[in-house]
Amino acid sequence: MFQFTPYLLPFIFSAVSIFIVALLIWRLRHNVTVKLMLAFIACLELWIIGFIFEIAATTLDAKITLANLQFIGIDLLPIVWVGLILSYLGYFEKVRRFFIPMILYPVISQFVIWTDPLHHLFRKQPLLDITTTSIPILQNNYGIWYYFVQMPLLYIFSFSIIGLLVNTLLSASGPYRSQIIFLLISALIPLVINVFYVFGISPIPNLNLSAVGLSFTTMLIVVSYYRYQFLDLLPVARSMLVDVLQDAWIVLDRLGRIVDLNQTAQEIVKQPKQKLLGQGADTALQNTPELLNYLLAKTDKRGELQLSKNDQTNYYDVNVTIIRSKGTATNGSLVVMRDISQRVQIEHEREHLIAELREALEQIKLLSGLLPICASCKNIRDDQGYWHQVETYLEDNSDMRFSHGICPNCMQKLYPDLVDLVYKDMKDERSLKELEN
Repeated sequence: MFQFTPYLLPFIFSAVSIFIVALLIWRLRHNVTVKLMLAFIACLELWIIGFIFEIAATTLDAKITLANLQFIGIDLLPIVWVGLILSYLGYFEKVRRFFIPMILYPVISQFVIWTDPLHHLFRKQPLLDITTTSIPILQNNYGIWYYFVQMPLLYIFSFSIIGLLVNTLLSASGPYRSQIIFLLISALIPLVINVFYVFGISPIPNLNLSAVGLSFTTMLIVVSYYRYQFLDLLPVARSMLVDVLQDAWIVLDRLGRIVDLNQTAQEIVKQPKQKLLGQGADTALQNTPELLNYLLAKTDKRGELQLSKNDQTNYYDVNVTIIRSKGTATNGSLVVMRDISQRVQIEHEREHLIAELREALEQIKLLSGLLPICASCKNIRDDQGYWHQVETYLEDNSDMRFSHGICPNCMQKLYPDLVDLVYKDMKDERSLKELEN
């Protein structure tokens, strides 16, 4: 019922390679993007393994059954692929609700495929081709469903993915750009091969070599994983934050590498974004150890940071938020820095003013208590035991200033000859004013 042929080797290699990729990223399975990547790999494995057994099968019924099993993966593949790219680019949460109705398409398609003998919408009259190669090949003779429903939807999904990647590539920088280029190539290879197959342009007639393209796709994913840490270095925050915020923010992945930062943060650390992306924070920002204490925090943290450069000191309110998946796994951290230099300056001025007021109050308190005063000469004794005239003591311990004159009693005592004359003049002046009124 089955026979081995050298045609199977590239597909076996592809299946094994994809399985190895799944093992490598399994440790990251708590991440939503990685879950979608594992689902994508499962669809590929179902397609490729089913194709291996289809080629090895020798009877028509066995080949049709195995081909139908492949279409479970083929129908799900574009939907999962779109979800994976959207999650990688940070848009998946916004469109998650649209994916539930999209699952109806594979369900309907599978119903049409498995009930095909009743209506022949999927295959008109499948045959075994035993003349083209040394092995029998399934000649599907596809019908209306394949050419007018399945393939158009497949191309819509594929070109939507390519459009998203190209649009992101135009504004990407650093390691993101290289990753997106690899994703673009991996999406284009099987698509081009499938287009050739649909239009009958294939080295082996009736043999869909799209799975061969998936072998190259697998190799590209492996290279991207090791070279650019694909699925580790993810743009987890760009969809939530924009580059024009006045607050500085820096995003780190779970390994402490700088994933993203805005223009304000670049100005604070005095380094361009292109140089920092993908670098470990402990290495890239080792010249600012005060900031590293926050960047390398393993729990949510908040505090005040002081940075001094070029004889200028700036103060920042720093808020560290650990980014977690639905479980307890840590995906990275978001560090937000708000410049509070002006507020700190106002606080310092206020503290200085309060200190001056307290000093003034202390002076007032010195005059509000009991003062030792001489009963005869009226001099006042200070805290050190020295005696001072009243006006001297009050001028030294308050803002009072004195002007001098003589009261009537003292004048009577000191200048008795002048008292009558002064009072006479005062009485004459008062009488004159009364007459005028």
